[in-house]
Amino acid sequence: MGLLSLNSNTPPKDSIEYFKNAIQLNPKNVDAQYQLGKLYASIGKYKKAIIHFSNALNLNPHHPFIAFEKAIAFKNIGDDNMANHYYELACDINPDYREEQYAVLFKDEWVIPEGNLLKKIGIQERNTASSRSKYYDKRQYELPTPKKTLQSRIDKTVLITGATSGIGRATAEKFAEAGYRIIITGRRSERLDELSEIFTKKYNTPVRTLPFDVRNREFVMNLFDELEEEWRKVDILINNAGLALGLGPIHEGNLDEWETMIDTNLKGLLYMIRAVAPSMVRRTSGHIINVASIAGKEIYPNGNVYIATKHAVDALTRAARVDLSPFNIRISQVAPGHVESTEFAKVRFSGNTEKAKIYSDFNPITATDVADAIYYIATRAPHVNIQDLLIMGTQQANATTIHRTGRIFDAEH
Repeated sequence: MGLLSLNSNTPPKDSIEYFKNAIQLNPKNVDAQYQLGKLYASIGKYKKAIIHFSNALNLNPHHPFIAFEKAIAFKNIGDDNMANHYYELACDINPDYREEQYAVLFKDEWVIPEGNLLKKIGIQERNTASSRSKYYDKRQYELPTPKKTLQSRIDKTVLITGATSGIGRATAEKFAEAGYRIIITGRRSERLDELSEIFTKKYNTPVRTLPFDVRNREFVMNLFDELEEEWRKVDILINNAGLALGLGPIHEGNLDEWETMIDTNLKGLLYMIRAVAPSMVRRTSGHIINVASIAGKEIYPNGNVYIATKHAVDALTRAARVDLSPFNIRISQVAPGHVESTEFAKVRFSGNTEKAKIYSDFNPITATDVADAIYYIATRAPHVNIQDLLIMGTQQANATTIHRTGRIFDAEH
């Protein structure tokens, strides 16, 4: 049963049990934590509400509504310091909450709601337990949901290369859903336009598309000439563009494929860092996340040049971190093993769909799993840098040891 099946006629007790069961099945279900908090608040159990709002906020620190709900819950238990703290946090996340209709709830004078209008009450009733109970308990106020305007989004810009499919697309959607401004790049302009329309309509997030190939040195080095002023401050660069071509011994290698892999996986990544990093240095702030591979940690037969490029990415990530750490710039890397729901295998085998069917007898990780890891890396506190994250499916022990015992985890997806 989905969340939308619950309606206003559902008794709170039944709804509470529903969301408790949902959380038991998946403690990282942000919406279930949030909705359970709202239900507890609706029946006056504010301390329990705060617990679940806290859980939800830890899972999604940029959710546009949770901090405000938590502030109201603290207000109801008389903790004005914490209420004001979370109200300020709510305003930082969603500036619409600075409007008078919300701000007045956190001033000295208490208010009576009249529909969506607010009216000050007399001085004699302010800051009294009875007025607090009368006007806040049982959720008697009905505030309009803040508009998801561009101004209410997170004030950070994320640039993702290779965003037209696979890990890049999943990552772009993850950040769009969270409210970041996103710049998506790739070689297929029609795909970028399609994604821009989807993200704008679905998440009301600002999207800028840049159709180009990271191998194009001239374009990349003049990247910001293509961007309007408000898009030129890139806070997070995700170097995702990359590919593997061919799978054969080195003495039979295709030189054109070698050139393409070196130019894309290594030189393209370098061009992007060179284009974006100077602005980060000037601001003494920024985060660069490189999508590497288990192939950058280990070798395997017939991988030769692809392995070499990913080993280079691993080394460059560590070297760049040393160079840029004095400027408070975080350099991170995520190194996946086998990943399905991408075009990796199809590209490696030159479009041969039969050869590309390499995941039929085990569960690799998905593009969404990698996107979740990237988002986790990007949303740590400023003093924390997840330097290197190696991620593989449970059935894959290392680059070459895969327990092909069937797709035993399909039922859990």
